[in-house]
Parts: sequence; structure tokens; C-alpha cells
Amino acid sequence: MSESWQHRRAVEEFRRARRKAALEQLMARFSGQTANLLSYEHVRDALQLDETFGRPLGLQEIPLSAIVGSVGRYTDFTRSFLPLHDTMADRWARVHQATEEKMLPIDVYKVGDVYFVIDGNHRVSVARERGDQTIQAYVTEIPTPITLTPDMDIDDLLLAAEQANFYRQTGLQARYPDIDIRLTAPGRYRDLLHQIAAEQERLRETEGREVPFSEAADVWYRTIYLPMANAIRRLGVLDEFPNRTEADLFVWLVRHHNALQTALGWEIPPEVAVLDWLEETLDSGSPLKESPWATEMVAPEDANHLFSRILVPLDGSAHGWAALDEALHIARLEEGARVFGLHIVPVAVRAVSPEVHALEDEFLRRCAAQHVEGFFAVEVGARPAERILARARLVDLVVIGVNIPPPSDIVEKQRHGLHLLLAHCPRPLLAVPDTARPLTHALVAYDGSTRATAALALGVYMVRRWRITLTVLTADVRGRVSPAQQRARTYLQERGVQAAFVRSSLVPEKAITQTAEQLGCSLIVMGGYGSRLETMFDSTVNRVLRRTRTPVLVCR
Repeated sequence: MSESWQHRRAVEEFRRARRKAALEQLMARFSGQTANLLSYEHVRDALQLDETFGRPLGLQEIPLSAIVGSVGRYTDFTRSFLPLHDTMADRWARVHQATEEKMLPIDVYKVGDVYFVIDGNHRVSVARERGDQTIQAYVTEIPTPITLTPDMDIDDLLLAAEQANFYRQTGLQARYPDIDIRLTAPGRYRDLLHQIAAEQERLRETEGREVPFSEAADVWYRTIYLPMANAIRRLGVLDEFPNRTEADLFVWLVRHHNALQTALGWEIPPEVAVLDWLEETLDSGSPLKESPWATEMVAPEDANHLFSRILVPLDGSAHGWAALDEALHIARLEEGARVFGLHIVPVAVRAVSPEVHALEDEFLRRCAAQHVEGFFAVEVGARPAERILARARLVDLVVIGVNIPPPSDIVEKQRHGLHLLLAHCPRPLLAVPDTARPLTHALVAYDGSTRATAALALGVYMVRRWRITLTVLTADVRGRVSPAQQRARTYLQERGVQAAFVRSSLVPEKAITQTAEQLGCSLIVMGGYGSRLETMFDSTVNRVLRRTRTPVLVCR
């Protein structure tokens, strides 16, 4: 057989191997797995390997399937050692010819259960293409702190190395044997180490001493990681992200949490930050878009404090200050609730104006006078309603002053800020049309709907926690007790709550406003918009707001 014919045949084998390499890469992209050969240099750096501690094992027969990487040539071949470049044809063909009679041993490093080629990459490629199962190799074993297996890809390897390094630097695994901080993307453990370093610096400044990194790691784990992780577990967040881990979500959520606190200057509990992130991230149909108070409404008699965080948008008007005074009254009823004042300016330069500083001073003065903890923030936005809606996710109740109620005109209503809040606010919204007043008597408008039942549940809460008087208004059905009134009576009796009942045959908005005025009610409690049509067209809520000067609490 002539040498030229042998060479042409070897070149044809190379071309076949190249086609297989292209197919292997294509399949890897579709499957989400890797076809990349491992870089020994990357592995060495990640695992902090040292060749000077290598132990020669001599000549051995090693499995070709366990050769997963190369020293310096990892970009020339796929994971199964198929050639990746057409320029390799001549060299690959010559090695193919030379090994038809005898295959010279290769040189490899052994790391764990896998091998990296020092010399002989083309011989490995040819041997695998011929279908060989083993190859002779001079083996040098390199000590490693973790076990490597042939089915690991580079991300698995780097993650295992990063996790081992994280535990080694922090000492957390030694103190908490059951700890399981697993990340699915390389480089994220560095974020955790930076967090611990920041905690170490904070402890050094507050305690006036040098704090060991391991001690800072322990404080970080107990006071930062675990509270956020517990919130993730309680809310079932991992169900929405099946391919991620608790630690993955922690990294994302800490960034979100820090961004919120930096932007607003407010102290935001981990669970609130988790809910805000979820509501920003997930589709509107997600069950996780339930607010904390909605969960409490399942059994309102067991709720402790539904409104511990109250948001009040302020613009310096009399109506805004009336809303703040009402919010402060509720905060005192809630015993320890915090009030968050939010002022929105159209351009950043106005955020530091004397008027804004005066607004903040007055806000803090009123909070202090009522012995309520207050926090003030300024945000920039051309559409105030959108900023209020975004920040409403961080609180339990929004209290807003009403100067001009939503109009009845369809087009104008869609532009009205209060209408947008009523239609989309994720938390209960208290509209204060006039001056603040003590909340001593609530009127609940009840028609048997789900949203009206939520209003009735709030009424139960107020009777139990605020000690107010409760009146329930239902429609008059030809002088008889309506099914809705009977359901309301049963609901309240089951919870041991007493209330007066009133029936009216007037249209809903007239019945509600006239009854509130006649009985001297200081609060009207209603369900929110009941349908998309009510959102688009006029609704009972809007009509009540246009007719009354009594505060109206709307719960969606």
C-alpha cells in the first residue's frame, strides 16, 4: 500500500472526525451540556494544585474515557477528543499513519479519577476515533482536595473548587456540618466572600478590634444568610425556580435588598424584599403575588399586626398632610408600626431643594410628635403613580390624600393617578379626602363577593385590634334579609364579633355615603374593582370617592 494512499485515507478519517466534532458541539448546545475539553490550567488554579507534589506512577494502561482535559491544548479538541480545526488535518493524518503499527505511550497528569494530557493529544484523538478503549500512558498523580470524575464539566469542576475554597476560607462547614450553600454559576462564591469581608469591616468599626474572617463569616451566616434563606423557604420561592438553589436566589435577593435600602434609605426586612423581588420578577398569575396581609386574612382573628409598615406619598399639600396624620393614627393603633413618607420629584436636581428639606423636616416632626418611627425618601420619576405602586410592594398599607377623585370620563380616568393606584395597588389603600379623624366607627359595604368578604375580614380585624364599632351595609331585597346579609351574619358570629346591620334599597354609592353620614362613621371599608370593566368604566369605588368626605379603605 503506497504512503500517499495511506495519507489520503488518514485525511479522510480526519474529515469524518471533524464532521463528528461539529455534530457533537451542535448536540451539546441543544442539550444544555458541554462539549468542551477541560483546561488543566483552569483546574490547577481552581483547586490550587501543585505539580511539585506530583507522584510518578510509571507506565499504565488507562481508560480513554477518563481522559477529560489537556495541558495547553484544550481548545483544539472536543470533550471526546475530536479535532476542532481544519488546520490540524496534516498533523492528525501523519499521527494516524504512524500509529497504525505501534502507538507510543502518552504522558498524563492524574487528578482524582481523571487524566489530563501533557504530551500526546493527537494520539488520544486517533485512538478514540479508531474505537480503542485504553491507551498506555506515563502517569503522574497530582494530589487534589476534591474528587474529580469523568462526567464533570468545567462549570461543575469550578463550582466544586469554589465551594471547597469558600468553606476552607470561612470555616463554616466545620461549625455547621449540615450547611449546604450550593451555587449553580461559577464566580458567585466570590460575591459571598465579598459580603463577609464587608461584614468583617463593619464589625471592626463597630467593635473597635480586629475581627477574624471566620468570626465575620459566622455573623454573616446567622444574621444575613439564614434570615433571607428562611424567607425563601417560607414563601416557597424555589418552587418557581426549579433549576436553582437557595444560595442562587440569596445572591440575587441580596443585590435587590441592598438596592432597595440604598435607594430609599429605609430598613427593609428580608421577607419584604423577597416578596418585592417576586412581584417584580414573576408573572401576575403567580400565587406568590399574595401580600403578607392577604395571608393573614384567612384567619383575621389570629393576626397580630396587619399594618406594621405604612406608606404615605407626600407632595406638601394639605391633603397629603391629612393622609400622614391618618397614617400616624393607624400606626399608634397598630402599636409599633412604622410610617414611610415618599416624595417624588420629576428631576434629580429638585431632590435637594430647600422645599424638599422642609418637607422632610415637617414629616419627621409630625412622626416624633406622635411617637411613631418615621422614614423619609425622595425618588425621581415623571409618573408618580408608578413609583408609588412600585414602593407599595414594600409595605402593608398605602394612605393617600385625595384632592380630586377619579373622574367619570373614561379617557380622563385612565390618566388619573388615584385611579391607577386603585386599579393596580398590591396592598390595601386608604383614601383620605379631607381631614384626618379618629377611626372609631367603620362601615363595611357587603354584597357577598370575594372582594367584599376581604373588606369584612378587615372589619373583623379592626374590631379585635382597634376596638372600633362595626356596621355592615347590605342591599335591601324587598324588605327581607338578603343572602349576602345572612352570610355576613354567619361570618361574624363564627368569629365572635358583634356588628350592627343596615339595609338600603338605594343605588350602592348613595346607600354607602348616606349611611356613613347618618351614622357618623369615620371609615368606609370596601372591596376594590371587581372586574376589568370596572377598571375601564366607572365603578362604585370611584362614585363613592366623588360623593364622600369620609376616608375610604379599599382592599383588592
